[in-house]
Amino acid sequence: MDALEFYNRRFADGGRRVFAGALNNARRRGQYYVVPEHFIEALDAEEDQFFQLLKSILNIDSVQVQLLISKYLEIFPSQAGGKLRLAPVTIALIKKAWGMAMIDGRRKIESFDLIMALADDPAGVLVQLLKDLNVNAEAMAETSRALTRCAEMLLSKLSAGKDLTVIFTYDETAQRG
Repeated sequence: MDALEFYNRRFADGGRRVFAGALNNARRRGQYYVVPEHFIEALDAEEDQFFQLLKSILNIDSVQVQLLISKYLEIFPSQAGGKLRLAPVTIALIKKAWGMAMIDGRRKIESFDLIMALADDPAGVLVQLLKDLNVNAEAMAETSRALTRCAEMLLSKLSAGKDLTVIFTYDETAQRG
């Protein structure tokens, strides 16, 4: 079993679609390393409603996001016919998302686990993207709250018809500093 298949098995349906989208984004660009930027593109396509919510909260333009992601991806090498590989930072992202799923008692990664893992990395590409789009700190704190609301919505969909109780807490003081 190759590495891509190994990681593909870690994903639930929504996460698997994002994973496949990230791989396809890399292939389309002729890039053989799959990086978190490919995942952001795939998440933007797969979780369109969520990203529309974030874009409206942060008052950013979809075209700006796409142009900036394209700019980030220009620096990665292309290789025609090269075998796709996950970059080390991507493996770390998937492991972090899988850890978040495991904490919630799930054995598979959902798309929102990837979103939360991206948002949870203060030095990561999602935070850098927001900074490059001149999103202010207050808006970034609002983004964190929006992510929590989105996770609540997604988890409620997952638990529909099951005897589960999902409780979220949000500590306002955690965003101050």
